[in-house]
Amino acid sequence: MTALDLLMWAFRAFDVLWVLAAAWLVWNTL
Repeated sequence: MTALDLLMWAFRAFDVLWVLAAAWLVWNTL
């Protein structure tokens, strides 16, 4: 595994966190 692979996985995990945070905010405003 190269540093670039780790960076891509980090961005992917960050995207998932953003989606979860957005979904949580939407759920709380309902």
